[in-house]
Amino acid sequence: MKSTYIKIIFAIFFVISITTKAQPFTKKYIMAYHTCNANCNGFSDHITHLVESDDGENWSLVPNFEPYQTSVPDVIIRGEKLYIFSPRGVKRYDRLTDTWDSDQTFVEIFDKNNQPVQYVDPSAIIDDQGRIVLFFLNSTGSTGDPAGCPTLPCTKYFDSAVEIDGSDGTMFRLQDGHRAEIQLEQSPASASDPDIFYDGSQYILYISQGANTLAYHGDSLHGSYVPISSINGVLTHEGGVPCGYYDPDTQQYWTYVHGNDAGSTVIKRAVHSDFSMQPNNFTTVINYSLIGDPMTTTSESPSICVNTFLTTSNDDVDLKPKEFYLKQNYPNPFNPSTNIEFSLIEASNVTLDVSNVLGETVEIILDDKRMSAGKHIVKFNGNNLSSGIYFYRLVSGNGTIVRKMILSK
Repeated sequence: MKSTYIKIIFAIFFVISITTKAQPFTKKYIMAYHTCNANCNGFSDHITHLVESDDGENWSLVPNFEPYQTSVPDVIIRGEKLYIFSPRGVKRYDRLTDTWDSDQTFVEIFDKNNQPVQYVDPSAIIDDQGRIVLFFLNSTGSTGDPAGCPTLPCTKYFDSAVEIDGSDGTMFRLQDGHRAEIQLEQSPASASDPDIFYDGSQYILYISQGANTLAYHGDSLHGSYVPISSINGVLTHEGGVPCGYYDPDTQQYWTYVHGNDAGSTVIKRAVHSDFSMQPNNFTTVINYSLIGDPMTTTSESPSICVNTFLTTSNDDVDLKPKEFYLKQNYPNPFNPSTNIEFSLIEASNVTLDVSNVLGETVEIILDDKRMSAGKHIVKFNGNNLSSGIYFYRLVSGNGTIVRKMILSK
């Protein structure tokens, strides 16, 4: 379908692609962590691995998972999907189709004015509405290492953001206020790498401060978190970049950190019933030998989740999409790019075009393109358009839907 009035203008789009290697997850717990070998020059060379365990202590590599380059991973499962978040984006596994995203997808956080929020070290949790929530170090306006300060004293802010409907873990809305604030007063000083989890009665927030782990708690997910008073907020000096899990069966906390063991950086675990811990609570559970590397390879930045795939079955799941829709673009208003999501009940030739208020077609994003059934996300760039109201239209064998969007430059 082509307009005889208006020239087709350059448009940028992508459809998320996936690979097809079988991916079994057979054990109760899944952990993501990164390694850094002797040639590692920092976070840009970190490699993320996935391991699994039935007891939280003895870990083995997840079969067929291909390690990839990213740093400070955080893993979580929701429904039939597994998500690995990092400062670089998110990589997802879909159990129904047994496929991984071919690459990471950029994750955006917006404030209430639709302005982007800079962040590092995201930690994910699922809220009571089934949405992914990210806790993170807000690095907006930071220069240099976001965990430290160019000049002292300074304050580090740890915030939270809620997943935007339809974004599938790629776009989030910043929540009001700060979850925790840490004042840095003397060098060397840092605060980073939050980890959020729930212990059945309260939310626990771990924060890394160098080789130390701080522990805060809060009654509501998006409320204020304060140091646990019985320990003055300091959980342990045995390591940083922590993650935590509460085992409801034994009513015990599992705390993982990375720290030193015989000259090598390893991942350690402590099992404890309260937050009063001793150094001998920790034992090494993951080191260089797990992946067959030399002792100079560091194992760092653990994150853990329960493998809920084991508690659900997809034998009776109808894989055929049940809905034809075109969602409201996001962000909206936008400048210059926005995301458009739609779903097809059946495979079809698809045209997605943009028109102005006069009904003239000004851009064609998809031109009679054959597309599979299911959900698709397209990124549209309006660099070549002026500010104003536009209408985007989806035409397929499933039907036709039109929605309004606003470009504000």
